[in-house]
Amino acid sequence: MQSAKENGSALQKAVTVLETLFQSQEPMGLAELSSRLDLPRQTVHRIVRQLEGIGLVNRSFARDHFTVGGRMLDLGLNALHSASGLTPMRLVLKDLVDNIGETCNVGVLDRDEIVYVERVECDWALRLQFRPGSRVPIHATAIGKMLLAHLPSRTRRRILTAAPLERFTDTTITDTVAL
Repeated sequence: MQSAKENGSALQKAVTVLETLFQSQEPMGLAELSSRLDLPRQTVHRIVRQLEGIGLVNRSFARDHFTVGGRMLDLGLNALHSASGLTPMRLVLKDLVDNIGETCNVGVLDRDEIVYVERVECDWALRLQFRPGSRVPIHATAIGKMLLAHLPSRTRRRILTAAPLERFTDTTITDTVAL
């Protein structure tokens, strides 16, 4: 594969930036992206700002560090669903629902929300129904609380102080200390 520098296409450079962010375990700064891509920092900055403007990249809680954005997650989910790529995951979730009688789902963290990747509902008459791609505040869902519990304490603190903890039910935890 040609490097982004060898291929002068702006689209190729943008895709290479996204691929690099996907491969990173942590938010990446402009200097690191520039170094990894062997592109001038100004070029990377321009590309990242354009991607951020359309929601494909998010600015991290750390200044001038970036991660894959919510719109990119939505595009990925749509691609998986259109290609039936989630069928094996759906079968596992269905088996779990059949065995335990509870709704089961898979979700990912996007800033302070959980985005449902796949979900299989139980047969209860009264239940919340979310479709894949639905977003729920991190503090208002079990999967969100589980992910919060395993985040580094600084990241958890930043997420919990960035947005108000809205009450959705009588049992929604809205106190950061209690959460």
